[in-house]
Amino acid sequence: MSNEKTLTRAFGSPLKYIQGPNEFDSLPEYIGIYGKNAVALFDGFLFQSLSERLGKDCEGTGIACHMERFNGECCEKEVARVTELCAQADVLIGVGDQVCCEPADKALHPLPDVCLD
Repeated sequence: MSNEKTLTRAFGSPLKYIQGPNEFDSLPEYIGIYGKNAVALFDGFLFQSLSERLGKDCEGTGIACHMERFNGECCEKEVARVTELCAQADVLIGVGDQVCCEPADKALHPLPDVCLD
């Protein structure tokens, strides 16, 4: 038996974290793994261009995706708003930096969440 101490690490959320070239175009495929009803929470500066793009990517897939702009601060009010938006959702997608994904993390349990950075 070794005298070395080990450090156990765990990471519980998001259920799936995706980052890489052209991964945004694969979002409908990722959403489809978890269900057909999604909420996409976008960083403010990404909302206009990427929400339209995701909407077009979801057309014809049978996936309903509600696009929402993150209000810029992870606070109780924003977490409550995101939680309410997700009441009927199968999955929440956080698109942007970690600050945008924080409300998704806090609001979602037990929903699976996917964060795309």
